[in-house]
Amino acid sequence: MQIYDVLQLSFIIGFSNQHTHQWLDEYGWEYRKVFLRDKYNNVWEAVLNIAKTHNGRFILYDINKIKKVEQAIVSSFKGLSQRSTFSDKNIP
Repeated sequence: MQIYDVLQLSFIIGFSNQHTHQWLDEYGWEYRKVFLRDKYNNVWEAVLNIAKTHNGRFILYDINKIKKVEQAIVSSFKGLSQRSTFSDKNIP
């Protein structure tokens, strides 16, 4: 998965007018949340910190608050694995 795909799956959770990085965040910050699934079917949640620059560009500055929100479930029945229900209603 590319960062473009991650941004497309994310959704806005907040804004800040904080300006402490000179030109980088002249117009503040946008915070976005994203849910991602790894190759083992674990679901991870992360918050993207996006700076709004003086010339209108958006720069992905940091990815933080990464945490596992759902563990993959492995069934002992015939060695098959299965997943619990995951709601992705917030992901476009």
